[in-house]
Amino acid sequence: MKKIFEIWDTSTDYTDVEKSRLSSYLVIGADGAGNPIVVDIKNKYSIVVLDHEDGFNTIEFMNSSAQHLAEFLILIRKMVSEFIESGLSRNEKDEIPVQLKQNLIKELSEIDPNAVKENGFGELKLLCYSNRITRRCNGHQTVGRLLN
Repeated sequence: MKKIFEIWDTSTDYTDVEKSRLSSYLVIGADGAGNPIVVDIKNKYSIVVLDHEDGFNTIEFMNSSAQHLAEFLILIRKMVSEFIESGLSRNEKDEIPVQLKQNLIKELSEIDPNAVKENGFGELKLLCYSNRITRRCNGHQTVGRLLN
């Protein structure tokens, strides 16, 4: 895994201070808005998203560990498969049925309660999370590519 300053905007000259601050983040992917998804090795190897628009200063917690992230990916994939196999059509608001979402959130909270609590995991967060884990990072495959 590479550090942010080895991948993100390599045309920018990072100062030694910035490199030191960012050296504890190992890139594993990106969200749809250009923000890196990283392993924070100084914070119990948690998975976080760093906002690229403010120099990676805003940190959003995603999962407690890579294992938790992998388990989330598997459960989200399972929910999507169940939805497709059910033959249910989306409603007029283009939403996944409430019961499937509620079941997923319940299962996610059993796996990583910190992530569900931190993220709130309402419908919007769930959809953003699902989208984040299926993006690519500067040509590198993200962990989310496991879903495809």
